[in-house]
Amino acid sequence: MVKKLITKGAICLSLAYILGFCDIFKLPFGGGISLESIPLMIFSSIAGPIGGFIACFTYGLMMLTKPSAFVHPIQFLLDYPLAFSSFFILGFLKENSKQINLWLMSILAFCLRAFWHIISGLLFCKLFLKELPENITLYVLSYNASYIIPTAIICTIIFVFLYHKLTKRLY
Repeated sequence: MVKKLITKGAICLSLAYILGFCDIFKLPFGGGISLESIPLMIFSSIAGPIGGFIACFTYGLMMLTKPSAFVHPIQFLLDYPLAFSSFFILGFLKENSKQINLWLMSILAFCLRAFWHIISGLLFCKLFLKELPENITLYVLSYNASYIIPTAIICTIIFVFLYHKLTKRLY
C-alpha cells in the first residue's frame, strides 16, 4: 500500500513539475496561470492530509531546480513550499467527497495559497520593485489576484471534473 502511494505521489509530482513549465500566462515578478496545481490536488485528495502535505511541500522544494523569482530564503519558503502545501487540505476529501465539498475545499486551498503569496509579497516586494506604489498592500493583493483567481477557477473546474473519474481508479 505504501509503495503504491509513493509511486502515485511521484507520478503526480512529475506531472505537476512538467505542467509548471507550460504557463498559460506569466507575470514579470513571478506567478502565472498554470495547471501545475491539478496533480497536487488529485494526489492530496487520495493520499489524505499528511501524504498531501508531504507531496506538496516536496513539490515546493522542487522549485529550486527551476528558474524562479526569489530573493531571500524566507521568500522562497513562503512562495513555494508553504504556498503549494496549501493543497494538503484536499486530503480531508478522502472521507467526504460530495460535489459541494470538492468546490469548497478547492477554493479554500487556493485562498490559503494566496495567503502565503500575499504575505511574501508584503514582506519582499520592496526588493523586486524599483519604484514603490503608494499602497503596497493594494498592489500586492491585486498582483496576486491577477493570477491566483484565474488559476483557481480553471484548476478547480478541471479537478472537480476529473476527481470522480480518477479517484475510483487510483484508490
